[in-house]
Amino acid sequence: PLYARFYAFTKLLRHWCSLRWDDTNGIVPAELQMRARGLAGLLERTKTSGPDKEVKVLPIFLSREAWISKEWLETGLLLLEEPELAFARDYLVPLPNADLSGSSGLRAQYSDALSLTRDLWRFLACPGSHEALLLPEAAFFWSEHSDRAGVTGWLAALGIPKDQRDFLGRWAVSAM
Repeated sequence: PLYARFYAFTKLLRHWCSLRWDDTNGIVPAELQMRARGLAGLLERTKTSGPDKEVKVLPIFLSREAWISKEWLETGLLLLEEPELAFARDYLVPLPNADLSGSSGLRAQYSDALSLTRDLWRFLACPGSHEALLLPEAAFFWSEHSDRAGVTGWLAALGIPKDQRDFLGRWAVSAM
């Protein structure tokens, strides 16, 4: 279904950009731009940025090269142009409608996202088969905080220094 593909896109975006769940509440879909090297956008409201904070906005960028087995970024952005998802809003992730064919038009909350993530993990199948990618119990291993630490964890395992990893996840944001 359309919404399941869209939600998978948002999970990949959060993973590759090391975003918190709440960061999606500050992404205006209409302002995301595909550029020559990748996707650019702004986080207008986050835990560490916003009109009432020292840091007003934070840039995000995702390279076209951020994929493992299939390119997905442009395909995901095209989903934002589908009539069911192309409505004006100041947040990225709306609640799905009952049959996952589109959106209810309401903002998804953390608890909604957690449920959607668990459904997504249960839905994924091994390439070329209908065999589940994960055991059903494994869907409870990840939370909505897991996306933010994914790439940062990979880099730590590769021995990348902490000061360089901190930039990726905005673990130490400061105003310039």
